[in-house]
Amino acid sequence: MRTARGQFTAFAVLTVLSLAAAANAQGVSPDVRSRLEAAAASSRALTQNSLALGQSLQNPALARTLAENAAQNADTAISTVVVTEISRQPRAAEEIVAAALAIAPASRSAILAAATAAFPANTTRLASTPGANLGVPAVQLVGAAPSVPPRSSGALTPRTATPLSGVGAASTRTPLPTEAAVAPSSAPPGQLQRGPRRLPPGGASGPETISDPLEGYNRAMFAVNDVFDTFVLRPIAATYGYVTPTFAKEAVRRAINNINSPVILANDLLQIDSVGAGITVGRFAINSTIGLLGLIDVAASFGLEPHHADFGQTMHRYGVGVGPYLVLPVLGPATLRDLTGRGVDIFFDPLTYILTTGQSLAVGGTKGLVKREELLMPLEELRASAVDYYAALRSAYYQNRAVELGLANAGSSSRAVDKLFDEAE
Repeated sequence: MRTARGQFTAFAVLTVLSLAAAANAQGVSPDVRSRLEAAAASSRALTQNSLALGQSLQNPALARTLAENAAQNADTAISTVVVTEISRQPRAAEEIVAAALAIAPASRSAILAAATAAFPANTTRLASTPGANLGVPAVQLVGAAPSVPPRSSGALTPRTATPLSGVGAASTRTPLPTEAAVAPSSAPPGQLQRGPRRLPPGGASGPETISDPLEGYNRAMFAVNDVFDTFVLRPIAATYGYVTPTFAKEAVRRAINNINSPVILANDLLQIDSVGAGITVGRFAINSTIGLLGLIDVAASFGLEPHHADFGQTMHRYGVGVGPYLVLPVLGPATLRDLTGRGVDIFFDPLTYILTTGQSLAVGGTKGLVKREELLMPLEELRASAVDYYAALRSAYYQNRAVELGLANAGSSSRAVDKLFDEAE
């Protein structure tokens, strides 16, 4: 009996050891692998959402920021799981890192940086992990583009950014507005081209630093605005978008752009943009007559394409600082410079002196309704994909403004936007 019991015990021990050896040969345990795969799958979904949002916004600078943010979130997610699992199973560090590299090869640099930073004693071991050789190009996910520059702070290195032209696209970067401005003209013959805008005396060439010293107040006002938007503005804008035919909505947008022509002209002149001023005058004359008060953009068929100019932009051209970020009641985000610019633009608008107060409010309300309807889908997608909606919307404002100011700069990431997304994470 004792002999049989001893044989059974020995058999059980051998079985356990065999299973352990088999598990070790196969790598990490199934539960660890499942957590790694879940983190990678979640990151892929976030990246796809960011791609869709970037394409819908039609803003290359903002879209690139969203793609880079999604890429960094992917790095953070998989690296966090790796560090957590290594802390639980220090002896399986190499197997865990190898499994993570196989599941998310595009996050290789971030995984190794996080693992070696958390467990410096394992640096030599991890460097010999299959796929960890930094001299070998990383195997990128479908649709990945060349890697973005490392951030100046933090332990992790961002992985590759995803292009905005869709999954499986070639690794090419979409030129930003400033690059297009200095590139050789490819416009059809007869279409007027405006030269690059003048930079301010300081020669700024990148997105301006985000300054949010009133963040506590801004977040509180943002919450109030969000409630008002949810229950008042968004339903009205959605109803307007649903019941109004597309051609009619486009006609209203064109008419509003035509109404803004005097303001644009004043700022073209202040910015010493003679070509822009000529285009503005020509567009207003043609569209206000042949175009039925701007409902039809006839001027575009003559090569007179629309452009944007406001006094906030003008102040930037002359080197006026951006000032702090502000969230205004109902009106939403602005900076001190842009808020001042809005006030000056009111005085440039002839309608200020022609219309009654009630009529001015009606025109302003119509402009706001049209703009809110245009942003229905982009804002919904931004809300759904953002970790911190306030921070994401603040970034969107700065990035969109950077394009209008001619500050969007390919190949450089805004330190302010990096900091913003650090906070959002």
